[in-house]
Amino acid sequence: MIPIVEYMSVVSSYLPAFGGMFPEPQTKDFAGYIIDLMISSDRIVSVMNSLFYLFS
Repeated sequence: MIPIVEYMSVVSSYLPAFGGMFPEPQTKDFAGYIIDLMISSDRIVSVMNSLFYLFS
């Protein structure tokens, strides 16, 4: 999996709205999860969940 070095503009613009819901490390994980959902060819949540835990 390619590491995320910068968030997409659509994610970074809405991320502050969700920032108060999670502590800082979880906010980064949430942003990565959203990006993975956006770019994944298989958008089934169970598949994304397994990939997220496999590579984190």
